[in-house]
Amino acid sequence: MCKYKCTNTNIDFFIWITDTIYMDILLTAVGFILVLVALIGCVIPIFVGPPLAWVALLLLHLTNYADFSTAFLVNTAAAALAASVLDNVFTFIGAKQFGGTDRAIIGSLIGSVAGLFFFPPLGFILGAFLGAFIGEATYGKKFWAALKVSAGTFIGFMAGTVMKIGVTFFLGFWFFKELFFIQ
Repeated sequence: MCKYKCTNTNIDFFIWITDTIYMDILLTAVGFILVLVALIGCVIPIFVGPPLAWVALLLLHLTNYADFSTAFLVNTAAAALAASVLDNVFTFIGAKQFGGTDRAIIGSLIGSVAGLFFFPPLGFILGAFLGAFIGEATYGKKFWAALKVSAGTFIGFMAGTVMKIGVTFFLGFWFFKELFFIQ
């Protein structure tokens, strides 16, 4: 029976599940999955990697396994959001610095996803470059101009990807550090 003198069995179950270690296990398991999806999301542009890793940190904070400070959570949230936004900004700047159009950016994103499926794992890199090149070539640019733009778009795309991976690894490090090395 419910130790809180509940009369509704649904409330009894809710209190039992939140009052025991089962909620900690559930939140930790979901957080672990989110960290893995976040790492995949750094490479596949469909997912947003760093914010998912931050949600994993937040879920771990809600358990008895970790106790992050508010400042740490706010700062890591800002870093995760900044990494996600700057990823797109770097690609845009890389394309525009070399005279590219929006087609180069869209081609780079489509090419990286297609490359992952057709030539894993290096297809991600080759696909981003070829996608930007094809995007500019369909816009009517000459071969060398399209090649120059695709190189700039590729550099911006890779800079953003490296930044997202770095932030996600940082957040994942803190997740596993707090989970396995409790003070």
